[in-house]
Formats: sequence, structure tokens, C-alpha cells
Amino acid sequence: TMPRTETGLAYVMTITVIEIIHHADILKNIVNILSSDKQIRLILLVSERVYREAQFDGFHAPNIEIFVKADAEKLDRFLADHQFYIDQSDIVYINTIEKYFRILSQHLFNKPLIIRIHNVHADLDPWHHLDWSKKYLTDTLSYILRRLIIQRRHFYKKRLLSSASGLMFGNSTITSYVKKHKFHFYQKTLPPNLPFCYLDNVIDQPVRGGTNDTVIMAIPGNIDNQRKDYLKVYAALSNAKSLFKKQVEFRLLGKPKGDAGKYIIDKFLGLASDDLKITFNKVFIPQDEYQEMFKEVDFLIAPINIHTKYRVFNEIYGKSKMSGIENDVITHHKPAIVIDSYCMPAELKNVTTTYQTTEQLTNLLVDWVNESTFLEYSSHFKNLDFFKAENIRNNFIHLCKNVISKTYH
Repeated sequence: TMPRTETGLAYVMTITVIEIIHHADILKNIVNILSSDKQIRLILLVSERVYREAQFDGFHAPNIEIFVKADAEKLDRFLADHQFYIDQSDIVYINTIEKYFRILSQHLFNKPLIIRIHNVHADLDPWHHLDWSKKYLTDTLSYILRRLIIQRRHFYKKRLLSSASGLMFGNSTITSYVKKHKFHFYQKTLPPNLPFCYLDNVIDQPVRGGTNDTVIMAIPGNIDNQRKDYLKVYAALSNAKSLFKKQVEFRLLGKPKGDAGKYIIDKFLGLASDDLKITFNKVFIPQDEYQEMFKEVDFLIAPINIHTKYRVFNEIYGKSKMSGIENDVITHHKPAIVIDSYCMPAELKNVTTTYQTTEQLTNLLVDWVNESTFLEYSSHFKNLDFFKAENIRNNFIHLCKNVISKTYH
């Protein structure tokens, strides 16, 4: 007999979620969003690593069943052994595809299949986005030979994506980019109704802005000069320093990477004074400590270098893949000043603002500190309905029902 809810009713929907690679944080958010509706049954097929990183040990809910693939266990065997549960599902959702394309493409899920795409260029148009620069030429040629020719990854990936009922991307901006440029399988694009994170317990920040208050700004993430333009922030902070009318603390919330990270920290430390405190960590920050440091921050700065790499493929933050800034803004309820070249989704326009030049960033820093402008942006978090867990759940279930009806009719 089919499983039933605690009250004896049949489940409204059963969803199998597969995450055998990483993105444990996203998986945990999916579980938190969907499982609070006891009429939804979740079957999780996860790797040992994901199970461990998602901290599922000891986790229990009557509408969730978790099955763990041992590290030594072959994926095709694992999927075959749990086909009974997949067959009970209304829909199957694969949260990450980075490998196992042959096995996944050959497995008969026999259910509507939604696949999450994290790297648009690598997954939907790899040949046109290979990095042919001299620095990476050997890596690129090796990847083509081993992965694309010998292992036929691209062939099996296309077969897997062909079998999907729909593809989902990280946000509305990336979704629009895929459709605008008509990437392979763009016709399968679904609305991004299952964001990477959700808005939880939004409360108004305490009233601030008195002359004795210290305003705390931060740049989150590992400290290096490849992913972020720290030197533009350094220049702006240097210009703004003498114009601040309040005590300011500037935090580098991440681990310095190599000599570049050390150089960046040393540069900012040169700005330290009685009125400007510079804070950083030399080593990895434990998650709970990191959360506490984040909690005290008033606003974020995101000087993202949008051109990035995923393996041997060129990607663009904000267009073909997400950066972490959106998750930081939403999860921690922190407004942000973001580089203009990064395309923030429209849903976040009321809690973020942008800059292009050093002068613009200088003016924004002075304004946000002296006038406490960040408070006005913070007040809009309670209106971000799209990211509220209940709305995400309802939108995703509605989407699943549409996918199911289109698949079978």
C-alpha cells in the first residue's frame, strides 16, 4: 500500500530529490521549504558526503525518507535498489548534474524529471565556451580528450537533458539569459520557482543611526583578487574614510587565499584608524562563528568579477551562473551594494543598489553610513514575498503539477 500522512490521508504529492554530488546547503533549504507541508512526501537519494554536510544524521520527519549511497557503492546499483521508491514518486528532481551522465541518462526514471542547471555554458553549450587561453590550454585539451571524447560526457549529458521534462535555473536573470540566447534545450526552461534559499523569520532591525553607533559593512567570501575587485573597494573606502561621521567597521568575511589574499588584507589594514576598524580572519571560520559575525553586519558590498571559470569553461556570474551574494542577502537579511555588471534578479531590486565607478561607490558608502540609508533598504525584506518559504512551496508544487500534466498528456 502507498504510504499515507500521519492523519491517514494520501499524500498530495511525492517528490524524489537526488543529490549525489554536493550542494548540501541547497538540498537542506529544499527540505526545509517542502517538508513543512505534511501532505508532501519527500524521498531523498543522497551520497554520504551530502548526508554528512547537510547534517541529516538524527534528522527525522514523518514525511521524509532518506537513503544514502555509500561511497563504495556504484550509482547504477544504488538507483536500481531504490527504484521501488522512485516508482512511488509523482516527480523526480535532480539538484546537481556534474558527472555520472552515462548512468543517469541510461536509468529509466519513468517519471517526469526536473533537472537543476548550475553552469549554463558548461551544461548547455560547452563547445562554444571552452577556455582556449594559453594559461589553460593544456587543461582544456586534456578535458576534451578525456571527458568529451573518451568518456563521451557531452553525448550522455545531451541524452539526459533530452529526457528531462524541464530544466530549472538559479534565478529569473539566468532563466531569461537562457531563453534570450536560445541555448540548447531552452524550450524546456521552467520558471525558477525553487530558489537556492528562502527568507526566514524577517524581523525589523533595531532602530539605529545614532552618532555613537558603529556601522558595520562587510565583503563575504574567500579573499582573493580573481573573484572580486577588492582594490576598487579599497580605493572607495580610502576616499570615504575622512567623510564618515560615524565609527565604521569593515569586515572581510572569508579566508585569505594565498599571497593575493594576504596582500588584500595588508592593503585594508593600512586604512585602519580610531574611527575605521578593519576585521578579518586568518583561517577558516567555523559556520556558527561565521553566522554570528554575519548577524552583526549592517550591509554587504559585492565587488564581483563577473567573468569566471567552471572547470575549463568560461562562465559569467549573474548570467550563466549564480554568485553567492544573492544567498547572503536573502539568508541573512542584509542589503547590499553590488557592482553594476552583476545582474541581480528583479526580485531583489528593493534590497540592493549598484555602482559602476570608484566615485559612485565612495558616495554610496558615505551615504549609507552617514544617513543610515541601509535601514531603508532593510525595511523591504518583509515584502520579498517571492522568497518566503510558503510561497516557494506553493509555487513549486503548482509548477510540478503543470509538468506532470504536460508529461502525461
